[in-house]
Amino acid sequence: MKQFDTDRILTTVCLILSILAYIFTCHWYIGIIMAVVSVGLAIYHNKHFKENKIVRAGSIISIVYLGCIVLILLFMLMYYSLLK
Repeated sequence: MKQFDTDRILTTVCLILSILAYIFTCHWYIGIIMAVVSVGLAIYHNKHFKENKIVRAGSIISIVYLGCIVLILLFMLMYYSLLK
């Protein structure tokens, strides 16, 4: 496979996985896996290829998703600790 094709495929997969993470919010464990894989692909892409704005956007979307999930889990823990 050519380097240009690999660059385009990684860019597309990174962005699609970061968008799909939000779709799978109800199944948060699948969304977390997709977001982590998207961030990993972004790091790999930036390390081996020229930096790309689409990959950066995908990694930012995934990091925001992971932050939201962490906040939701913290609020749930605080709520359940108030019930006891």
